[in-house]
Amino acid sequence: MEHSTENHFTHGEREADAQNNEVYVPKPFLELFVKASGIDNRSIGACLFCQEFWMELYALYELDLIRVEVKTVNVNSELFKRSFLGALPPVLVELEKNLTYSDNREIERRIFHIAKEFDVLLFEKDVVVEKKIESLYRSIFITMLTRGHESYPTRNPNLHPLLLQVEESRVRWFGHVLRMPPEKRRQNFKIFLKAKIDYDRDHPNEDVKQIPHLVQPAYNKLIEQLGNIDKLLEQRGTRYLISSSMTMYDCELMPRLHHIRIAGEYLCDTEIPHNLVYLWNYLMTAYRTAAFIESCPHDQSIIYHYKEQLNLTRKSRESLQALTKTLEVPQDVLAQIQRLGLDQK
Repeated sequence: MEHSTENHFTHGEREADAQNNEVYVPKPFLELFVKASGIDNRSIGACLFCQEFWMELYALYELDLIRVEVKTVNVNSELFKRSFLGALPPVLVELEKNLTYSDNREIERRIFHIAKEFDVLLFEKDVVVEKKIESLYRSIFITMLTRGHESYPTRNPNLHPLLLQVEESRVRWFGHVLRMPPEKRRQNFKIFLKAKIDYDRDHPNEDVKQIPHLVQPAYNKLIEQLGNIDKLLEQRGTRYLISSSMTMYDCELMPRLHHIRIAGEYLCDTEIPHNLVYLWNYLMTAYRTAAFIESCPHDQSIIYHYKEQLNLTRKSRESLQALTKTLEVPQDVLAQIQRLGLDQK
């Protein structure tokens, strides 16, 4: 199969301890196929679902519960298309069981059951957090968001009750999005992104450092959403959304916030407001979390991803640029974080 393994991590199962004569149960060996970057087939692309599942698997890998290999794949490769019958990444393969999970729900369900088996609270439910971050789900195109979910039954007697709660909440969200008119299916970030770029293109000689009047409503809505998350983080006072440990919500939210930051800065010259200190502190937590660092695409891949989705003329050649990852917060924001003692948590 055509693939690259530049971005991968593997871990062999433990050997029996000769001195203590301990025997360990063999750990599942999983392969996660993720979308390659549009500018570099060896690097991970800016697929949010790919990064989300990668982070969840990495959390289990860090606890020495699974063996994992992550492989980047070119979705246009004929060999990949034939091997997975036209499925798109992410795709999870469990070699020992000869099972392939090409549906996002199947992938999440398999990860959930591994976490449940070892009492890892990766899928801990929190309705308040879920509602706060739900609006940012729309940052994914509807075809990606609902792929494989359109006819999925909301009631499945074989599902664990907690997983059923998680899946039902997402089914309600998918149904809500599917009922929306096409022009409203994009999240406020993309609405703002497109409006700002169009305005800049139509006003090449105008100083557009400030948010133009025509773009202001979309910008205000986006900032309102980010502000709500900032308030939630302040109220919780925890390192991650729910506790001191990463959960599925962090695996969803951290990549989305990072996309908003990178695409906003590079394509619109617009930053996440620096007064959202708790949100920035949360991003700093992401930048210090191994699961996020390992799975994070390069800045250029994120920029290319949004240019491609918004059908923008690529004036710059990301493929010719040195690949970089922005994994630090602005200095003035860091000073505020340190003054509040948030970096000590």
